[in-house]
Amino acid sequence: MSVDPFESHRAKLFAIAYRMTGSRADADELVSECWLRWSSADRSSVDNVGGWLATVIVRLSIDLQKSARARREQYVGPWLPEPLETALGDDPASRTAMAESVSSAFLLVLEALSPAERAVLVLHDVFEFEHEEIGAMIDRSPEACRQSLSRARARLRERKPRFAASAEQHMAVLSAFSLAIATGDLVSLLALLSPDAAVISDSNGKARAARNVVTGAERCARLLIGLARKDPTAALSASVRELNGWPALVLARDGRAESVIAIETDGDRVFAVHAMRNPDKLARL
Repeated sequence: MSVDPFESHRAKLFAIAYRMTGSRADADELVSECWLRWSSADRSSVDNVGGWLATVIVRLSIDLQKSARARREQYVGPWLPEPLETALGDDPASRTAMAESVSSAFLLVLEALSPAERAVLVLHDVFEFEHEEIGAMIDRSPEACRQSLSRARARLRERKPRFAASAEQHMAVLSAFSLAIATGDLVSLLALLSPDAAVISDSNGKARAARNVVTGAERCARLLIGLARKDPTAALSASVRELNGWPALVLARDGRAESVIAIETDGDRVFAVHAMRNPDKLARL
């Protein structure tokens, strides 16, 4: 039995859609819609299956991003990308770039871009499409794509995420960070946090979480230790899993993920803490 060529492109289509939307649920729906369009297409007129499918998924993602911006106005509190379980392997050469491009820190920065700028940056810098190919996908000239890429890279430089040199370095900082919170060690936690550290909590009003971004090392440290005292981790099972390319702490109760704690670190200091508490985004873990 022959395999539908769509299946050989499914993983890449999902990867594009997830980086475009920051949502696993939305990415799954977009891939399904892409399949429906492929199943009803006149395939005899398709010379490049991969290019045809990429064009469909990108256009669907741009349309969804436009409507998502309106939906975000109704979101309760800060928004974070939906956690995605990954298994990028141990090869440093291939791992680093992919881990950074799927990290929650990178995806959060992409939210500041227009849907078209986001598409050009993701397609060119992550998936290595040429400007001529991207222009055909989003119905823009190659020169317009170059300009969009330049603007997107400039925005990215304004808030470029920091990354550890390896997953092991990231894990070492995460372990020290978690231990300081669990033991209430304010001094050690302050030593780990960057002076301008931020805690971003996503709950959409469906779980206890800070409704605003908390900034400053001292405020962040006291918030994190205070929350741990109110809800001791002894009542939860804790595990470390690779989420969005990097080790993250998953706290579960009765086998159900209740919180995900991810950090942005350069391997020395913690610059941001992403606390996912939205049960809708945790259900797929």
